[in-house]
Formats: sequence, structure tokens, C-alpha cells
Amino acid sequence: MKVYHSLRRSLALFLIPPVLAGCSWLSGGKPVQPVSPLLSIPNPVNGSVVWRRDAGDGSELERLQIAAMNGRIFATEEDGIVSAFDARSGATVWTTDTDVQITGGVGTGDGLALVGTAEGEVIALDAASGAERWRSAVSSEILAAPAAANGVAVVRTNDGKVVGLSAADGTRLWTFQRDVPVLSLRGTAPPVTVGQHAICGMDGGRLASIEIATGRPAWEVLVAYPTGRSDLSRVVDIDGRPLILGNTVYVTTFQGALAAVDIDTGAIRWTLPLSSYNGVGAISGMIFASNDLGHLKAVDESSGETVWTQKALSGRRLSPPTGAGAWVAVGDLEGYVHWVNPATGDIAGRTRAVDSAVRAPLLVEGGMVFVTGVEGEVAAVQVPSP
Repeated sequence: MKVYHSLRRSLALFLIPPVLAGCSWLSGGKPVQPVSPLLSIPNPVNGSVVWRRDAGDGSELERLQIAAMNGRIFATEEDGIVSAFDARSGATVWTTDTDVQITGGVGTGDGLALVGTAEGEVIALDAASGAERWRSAVSSEILAAPAAANGVAVVRTNDGKVVGLSAADGTRLWTFQRDVPVLSLRGTAPPVTVGQHAICGMDGGRLASIEIATGRPAWEVLVAYPTGRSDLSRVVDIDGRPLILGNTVYVTTFQGALAAVDIDTGAIRWTLPLSSYNGVGAISGMIFASNDLGHLKAVDESSGETVWTQKALSGRRLSPPTGAGAWVAVGDLEGYVHWVNPATGDIAGRTRAVDSAVRAPLLVEGGMVFVTGVEGEVAAVQVPSP
């Protein structure tokens, strides 16, 4: 469940946004948004659960993402357990107890599995064995999975910084910092590495491309502008993982927009009004996003024009959508994965993957969708045939 926080601890403001607690818009005062019932589906497609494992006790943060590398799935839970599972069988490869509270899910790269903690530590584990390589302190709590590439671990902290650490020993190499608004969503977008750059979503609607080697910004752009008179109505954070397709970055902002940005220059190609704290998915020349009401939207990749909007999952607190085989896959508050026809928006089937809410992004690898529930379950679901 998302909450707001103030940068000043003494004046901390904790609110549950109505859009995430069952109401419609944050400032609109509309009636409670009910959870849509699951209607029967004629001739449904079926994605079978291949395996299911318990990775721990889950997390109040609900979005501790999993990661894949070299045929393994890496998962963590808030109490400090990090595990690696064989992607095909679900067999446990290794389990490591870091003995700290983990608040940033697993990121991978350069042979490492990386997690962040509530106390502002980055922990690097050997991805093959689970052995701890190093720990490094940063300036504040880490709420997003770190990433590593080109010998640098890139970490987004909760106080508006992006930090580059040596992947070899955790030594700090550089710091990129921007101001944090008085109010922002409790959460941060994970950095995404591509080539020599890290694409980072920031609070206040800012997107940046940062040189991995130096920490210097290649470009920065505001993809959404704060509007309204109150601090609450002016929150336009980027909390979802940016999606990179070719030379375009796609990103959503809360109370802002879905935007397409040129990866080389930072020029905005198009924007579409949308309020979302989730990332986006793509398939067949279309971008998919879910808004705060649980409406799933398909948008033309090149023009930004809406192709369809599916409201049958309204109020079900959807995970970020993702392309999976012939389908758009999206998780919900009851542990279901819904299989959506990307051309029409029709719901073709559903699979009960886990027994708790799915908030973290689904992971697609090798013809399977990997799902994590907020109570700590990890499941592998076979993608249904068309």
C-alpha cells in the first residue's frame, strides 16, 4: 500500500492515498471504487502453475521485485532472506540471511544479486553461490532494486539521490542528486541500465539519463508538471520502472502522464494524461499501462493514441502489465494473473498464481511468468498458448 512521506521527519505526513485504498481520485472526492467481481470467461485460456515456493514472510512494502539471471530467479523478503531458485524446477539453489530489513527488491548484473535495506545499506551477493561480496552504506533507505552494469552498481535512494558504487567492492564512485518535494509517494523507481547509461525516474516527474561511469547526466526532462494548489495534488512522482524499447523510454507518473521520451536526447515524443505509480509493458507495437482505478489501457507505441481501455478489472489494484507470449499479463489483489488480448483488450483467461496480492512487476522469462505475492510466495506460471 502506498503512503506519502515528507522529507522532514519532524513534520512527517503519512496518508493512504484514496486511489490506493479503494477510492477513485486523490482530490476528487468521488465515491469509493468497488472491486470488480471476476466474471466467467467463455472458453478461457489457461496458464498452469509449474511451481510455487515460499520465499519468506513477504513485505509491508508489497513491491519487493524479483529478478532473473542465468536460469535462476532471485527473490527476497523483508526480514532479510534472499533466495535463488532454479527457473525451470523451482528448486532452491541457495538461501542467504542478510540479517537486516530489506526494503529494496533484488536487482542483478555483473554477477551480483543486489538488495537495499531500510538503514541505507546496499548488499551485494554472489549470484552463483549467495555468498556476500560486500556491503556499502548510502545516505538513506532504499526502496527500489539496485542494478549493476559496466562495473558499477546503480542505487536509487529515498532522499533524491542516485549513487554509483564499485561492483567489485562497493566503494562509492559518484552521487547524482535532485531535490525531493515536500510530499512524495513512498517508493522510488528502480534504475534501468542500457549501454553506458542508467535511466532513472525521480520524484517531481523528472526523468534522467545518467552516465554509469561518471554519474553525469546526459539529459534530464520533466515528463509531467505539478498542478493544483495543495502539496498533495501536486505530487507527480515516477515510481514505476521505465521501459526501454529501441531508442525510446516509456514512463508513467502519478497524477501525471504516460510519456515517450527519446533515449538519446531526452526529447518528449508524446504524452498521454494518466495517473499511475506502476511501470508499463509492451507487445505488438503497443504500450500497456494500468491507472489508479485499475483500468488497463493500450496505447499506440509511436503516436500515443489510445487503442482501447479495459475497465473489467476496476478496483483490483493491478500490478504493472507486461507482454507475455501472445498476451498482456497483469496481476491483481487476489493473486490472479489475467491474460488479456492485446488487440482487443478482452480478458481471455485467468490463473490463480499465488494466495496473496500481486503488487510487484511480473517477470517473463523462457515462456513462463514469474509472480510474487505480498505474503512471500513465488510462482512460475506457464504462458498459455494463443
